[in-house]
Amino acid sequence: MGTESSLQAERTTLKQALQRYLREVTPGKKGRALEARRVKSWMQHPLAQRPLSELRAADFANYRDEELARGKPGNTVRLELALIRVLYKVAARGWGMQGLENPITDVAPSPNARERRLAGDEEQRLLAQLKASGAYFAPLAELALESAMRQAELLSLTAEDVDLEHRIANVRDTHDAKTRTVPLSTRAAQIIRSLPKPMSLVAPLFPLSRDSVIRTFRKACDHAGIRDLSFHDLRHEAIARICARLPMQRAMRVVGYKSPAMLMRYYEGLPSQPEPPALAADPNLRILVVEDNRDSAKMLQKLLELCGYSVTVAYSSKEGLEAAARTPPDIVLCDIRLPDSDGYAFAEALRGNPKTARARLIAVTGYGGEQDRKRSREAGFQLHLVKPVKPENLLEQLAQPAKKPQSG
Repeated sequence: MGTESSLQAERTTLKQALQRYLREVTPGKKGRALEARRVKSWMQHPLAQRPLSELRAADFANYRDEELARGKPGNTVRLELALIRVLYKVAARGWGMQGLENPITDVAPSPNARERRLAGDEEQRLLAQLKASGAYFAPLAELALESAMRQAELLSLTAEDVDLEHRIANVRDTHDAKTRTVPLSTRAAQIIRSLPKPMSLVAPLFPLSRDSVIRTFRKACDHAGIRDLSFHDLRHEAIARICARLPMQRAMRVVGYKSPAMLMRYYEGLPSQPEPPALAADPNLRILVVEDNRDSAKMLQKLLELCGYSVTVAYSSKEGLEAAARTPPDIVLCDIRLPDSDGYAFAEALRGNPKTARARLIAVTGYGGEQDRKRSREAGFQLHLVKPVKPENLLEQLAQPAKKPQSG
């Protein structure tokens, strides 16, 4: 590292780098609001007071382990570390700190989604220990298992948020000011009714601190002889139970997921469930997905396969045409922006081939202007969906009869 860049890295603390990153980099990000909150959270951590050049992999590995032990979801920790990884790259390549070593490179990523579930009589043993710890801890754990609410959502819940007559709770999103409505089961309503009466409508139903919940939960697990269980695992257990009895679209609304991606693993291996409009899915119906974003394509493939469709994925126009030639599709879901062509030319090629001319073409794209829709119709698309497309809306459209292509 050059003397000047070395001195700059020695003078610049992580907090100062985060402040600059927040000014110069975050505003250009698609998820800037969420990233800004993540940056500001890092600024409050003791590590932020240290110079960039002095921070080591062990510092961030300790941070990872401490946050996971406190019950923070593994994916959240992974994203927090990913932010620091990017910040170091920006500092080295764009801020004149050439040679600055990136400590996150040697930090193993936090574990992927936890798979820990309650086994045998662990639930009974755990609740018995929690009941001996006070009036609120056992009901808190029971409500977590019954509703799949996050720990922060449960601790922020007030009497004003709960409508027991209609069995719903309005909970605040832990990441922003938005609220979501959680349906309450009969048992969930009973748990809330059994709680000591709060001091006011806006007082928390569970007057507990996050740290006290974590400490008490660990102590109860130790006394019950339960190993490797965190409070966050109760949400995983609750989601698994909900998915075992509800179709995906309803489960998404209950647990608060905006995308089916996070729920996929809960349904894999389960018996198929009737899920409207999946009831109308013809297992003989072949769908070709043409999408260059591999993560989006795979997520869409899993969703459609769970709903009973036969799915082929292609990542370019060339791959899509080759796949269609091998096995003519009944439906094509195609992005407009492709690496080797565009969706319009792709649609025209399918329409020009007698073997694929009758396929139902649906554009799934980020382009939503009137001119874009007009071009879609002219190319032969029967439907133009603008990203992000809600899964339930897409499935509803797939279940409807195909319309004839419209001319411009």
